[in-house]
Amino acid sequence: MQQNYRFEIISVSREENLLPCSTEWGKSCYFTASNLLPKSVVKMIHLTREQRYGIFLMSQEGKSRKDIAKAIGVSESTISRELRRNCDKRNGSYDYDLAQRKYETRLMLRGRKPVFTKEMKDTVISLLEEGYSPEQIKGRSNMEGFAMVSHETIYR
Repeated sequence: MQQNYRFEIISVSREENLLPCSTEWGKSCYFTASNLLPKSVVKMIHLTREQRYGIFLMSQEGKSRKDIAKAIGVSESTISRELRRNCDKRNGSYDYDLAQRKYETRLMLRGRKPVFTKEMKDTVISLLEEGYSPEQIKGRSNMEGFAMVSHETIYR
């Protein structure tokens, strides 16, 4: 017998807007700011805090990864990856709040590509005239600690 899980969604955005809403896992729907949409309409890329909470509850009850995946509407490999990447490394337990913090930290640390500014362009031109290769220019900028586009961009 399949058991439905109910919980209240506490947050839907980075601004922590409190929008009280409840949903049942096992029914393929996701929360948006306006309403609940069917799974076929919404393409999820990252797990939400609410999905992590569902993983936490069901893993505490000893549910299998396959059952958890079916209940929250993602693949079994997504659950496996989530449990492996976001568990507490000290004791191996999974906590949804810790998992969300780890996810947000990885998001912030993810680097953005530098834009090829006029300063960079002038630096590249002067170093190319001095006989440096694009790989050397990129390597030198990394060693000196200033932003530089990739050597592929310099070749263009």
